[in-house]
Amino acid sequence: MTTAFSLTRESKFINNWSRDGRYVLYNSSNAKTGEDLWMLPTFGDRRPIPYLRTPFNEIQSRISPDGRWVAYASDESGVWEVYVQSFPTPGAKQIISVHGGAEPVWRRDGRELYYLAADRTLMSVDVISKGDTPHVSRPRALSRPPVAAG
Repeated sequence: MTTAFSLTRESKFINNWSRDGRYVLYNSSNAKTGEDLWMLPTFGDRRPIPYLRTPFNEIQSRISPDGRWVAYASDESGVWEVYVQSFPTPGAKQIISVHGGAEPVWRRDGRELYYLAADRTLMSVDVISKGDTPHVSRPRALSRPPVAAG
């Protein structure tokens, strides 16, 4: 479920909560930078913190179950692709999808990431956390669910 809230004039939509309940990850629309990812800590002064604020659109963010990574969709390459980056501090990003992707979802144990390819095929990659970079397998097709294109 997507929930809208407003602390400023920009539109905001909640994407995900961290499993430990310490962060809310949300989208904020900005006239200059488009769709950006922000974090709202549920501790301390509880002030919003930009996670990814770029000239590109970043949407559909999902925090990994262990809280170390964020998967999200971005149009940085000119087409929507799925990326993974460290969390809560962004680091080197890694592209996950090939030839388009969106709607990332982590498996409950965080060892696999699912997404929809541009042709709406359900894809999967294995994810192994080693150090500061997640190691991922090549994407593999699982099925083509009856999903309406949107």
